[in-house]
Amino acid sequence: MVVDKEGINESLVTDMVVDKEGIDELLVTDVVVDKEGINESLVTDMVVDKEGINESLVTDMVVDKEGIDELLVTDVVVDKEGINKSFVTEVVVDKEGINESLVTDMVADKEGIDKLLVTEVVVDKEGIDELLVTGAAEAVTNGVELVARPDTGDEDADGPETAVPVMH
Repeated sequence: MVVDKEGINESLVTDMVVDKEGIDELLVTDVVVDKEGINESLVTDMVVDKEGINESLVTDMVVDKEGIDELLVTDVVVDKEGINKSFVTEVVVDKEGINESLVTDMVADKEGIDKLLVTEVVVDKEGIDELLVTGAAEAVTNGVELVARPDTGDEDADGPETAVPVMH
């Protein structure tokens, strides 16, 4: 990620490495939010078919600042074999310079929710300069959903909530 000196007018880079003998992927999510606190809501719905393949992850990112609503849907078809994935979320909150970051690692259980969620969002100081949402997820069972997990109250107190998988 490159940040220019005048604010958050950045280029985002997402790397995805997929192992040929199964999906062993690592993606990093960068979220940049301005210091005035963008009121955002992130809703992620995941649809997984009966065989745990061919799933699409629909990520709706609604960023409300002076009536700006944006929606980007990315569908990803994941490999039929292998479910080892890591969940990495990095949140960078801008307060007159990017000075806070939170990294949350989650490795899901092999017999349950093995998924990968990647989201990139950039909100600039004056308004919404860029909005990019990219998602990829996989699970081996039906009935998987993501729910918001409240902030821990640590360094990321001003950051957005993160999503965690929950089995039903």
